[in-house]
Amino acid sequence: MPSAAQILFWGYDTSVNLKTDKLHSHDFWQVDFILDGNIEVEVDRKRIKVPPNNIIIIPPGKRHRFIYHDELKKIWSLKFEIENFSGDYAVTNFFPDFELGLIRDNIISILQKRIKSRSVTDVSQGVYVSNDELPQDNILIDHLLSAMLEKQYATKEVAKPKEAEFITATRRLIHQHNGKPVKVDEIAKKVGYSKGHLSALFAKHTGMPLKTFIDRERFFIARNLLLYYNAHISKTADMMEFPDVFCFSKFFKRFHGKSPREFIKKTRGF
Repeated sequence: MPSAAQILFWGYDTSVNLKTDKLHSHDFWQVDFILDGNIEVEVDRKRIKVPPNNIIIIPPGKRHRFIYHDELKKIWSLKFEIENFSGDYAVTNFFPDFELGLIRDNIISILQKRIKSRSVTDVSQGVYVSNDELPQDNILIDHLLSAMLEKQYATKEVAKPKEAEFITATRRLIHQHNGKPVKVDEIAKKVGYSKGHLSALFAKHTGMPLKTFIDRERFFIARNLLLYYNAHISKTADMMEFPDVFCFSKFFKRFHGKSPREFIKKTRGF
């Protein structure tokens, strides 16, 4: 059974904010609970109708976009990562059976309580919350999402081989720093290898130096902050402890090919 999921973002949205997406993909899972609205999802040039009360699951790497045909829309959306659950999974759209319906209803119930605890009385324009603002009982949601993927995919797809533990542990440590600088020596010590040995393992298994892997993961964090948390460029640079915006922009462009400002202009976030 896969380990528990880790939520990156959850949100509730309605007609005020929702507009048809541009085709895009991301390196994490997405689950949407469609409560109301006339909605389609485009995947691989095919349009999938998503009627009210359906659940749609979008695996990492799948190019997709949501298409909205009317003003009345009510959607709960969660974006999350999950270790040891990798593979070439298909986008699924389904009306939940009793068990999956209970999972969905429990997740929504927890998030609704969180909205109330934040004193949000008018959700007509949507509520978007990053990982830092999740409720204390988000561990329950993590396990519920894990159970949903297990039930929906375990008997239908064959997972790829498990990622090497030292890679998983390194990625986890980088993300625990929330994108802040982390030294190779520090990673090696916590993972339990010498600096030279860990670097050699990364070169063998990933084809890249450990420092490049660290920087790439930091880029993913920066990209997600800009795209899904609506963080300003200067605030993101400060949060990730870059000396200044210029250094952050140079770093971002090295991996993306465009500056953060160009990235924001061409990519519609929440």
